[in-house]
Amino acid sequence: MNMPNTKDLQRTATRPAAWSLIEMIGVIAIIAVISMAIAPVLVKQIAQANKDAEIRILERMAEGLQMSVLRQHRIPGAIDFAEAIARELGLDQTTVLQNRAGYQRVYLIHPSMRLGPNGNSTLPYTQDWRGSLEPTNARVMLISSLSMPLPSGIQSGLAPSENDFENIWNTAEGSVPSGWTGWGGDGSSLIIRRINLGLLFVQVALNNNSQDVGKFAIDDETGRHDAPWINYWYLTGTRLRLFGGDGTLQTTEVLGDPVSFVYDNGVWRSRPYSNGGGLRLSGTDLQAAYDLFMASPPNPNGKATKADVIAAMTNFMTLYINWANQNFPKNLQNGVKQAAMDLDDTLEKYLFKAAK
Repeated sequence: MNMPNTKDLQRTATRPAAWSLIEMIGVIAIIAVISMAIAPVLVKQIAQANKDAEIRILERMAEGLQMSVLRQHRIPGAIDFAEAIARELGLDQTTVLQNRAGYQRVYLIHPSMRLGPNGNSTLPYTQDWRGSLEPTNARVMLISSLSMPLPSGIQSGLAPSENDFENIWNTAEGSVPSGWTGWGGDGSSLIIRRINLGLLFVQVALNNNSQDVGKFAIDDETGRHDAPWINYWYLTGTRLRLFGGDGTLQTTEVLGDPVSFVYDNGVWRSRPYSNGGGLRLSGTDLQAAYDLFMASPPNPNGKATKADVIAAMTNFMTLYINWANQNFPKNLQNGVKQAAMDLDDTLEKYLFKAAK
């Protein structure tokens, strides 16, 4: 009788056993069950990731739109909004117009928006020296759906009606706007970015109290316009230049908050804005403050005079300006500090009763 080879026995002992058909079916069934369990979770996570990405994209586009408006001093309309955003963000227009699901985004404009010097214009709006009357309903929306195209009536341009616009504007996140009956899209995949363009405007009031009429110009205009009485709104960042009646430039203001100026005795002076804006001082305002201070009754109990106060303040301001013009070197810092202390000491002597 032939005995088996030892090496053959070893190979037989170490060779893995093959799976049976029943075992294979069982493994496949388990995989199928697991897949069915995790598939909805994965689909939901993918949908949420796409929505989060689209939210970020619309936020970026809204910021790009506003940056373009402030840079160009022009608000685009339905025809060129994509071009304006694409130019500002360095994108191609297709990326602006179409979302990642392949559906068109919409730039919706309030149908009752009113801009311009006559208050009867809508978009596009290009600012000129006349600015605008107080903007009315200056609102737009960027709208995107990831589940299906938006309703046929919702297209870039003016909304069909004020109610249609307001219904979308007031729609809660994850909901479908009222009035969209028959639309089969999912509210959870609807993204709306609301933009109030009215917040980009600031009010400017110019008044004339002089025999000659002061003049003004906007941005890089070469012409100068009479300002007998002006109450207009301009886009933030607009450069306002004020001239005397003889055409001499007196002051320049980059608009960031509401401002008010009055042309009095041939000089433009700023004043607190009637609606709560801040006080802006020019050299003429400091001169007016000096005149009022010197004309006021002196403090009979003070140890310092008005002239002492003016001298101490002038010394501090002169040293500070010299320090600033030389980029604040350390070797001049002590002199400015001492001047500030001297000013404080002089004010204390002028304001308070002399020690006995």
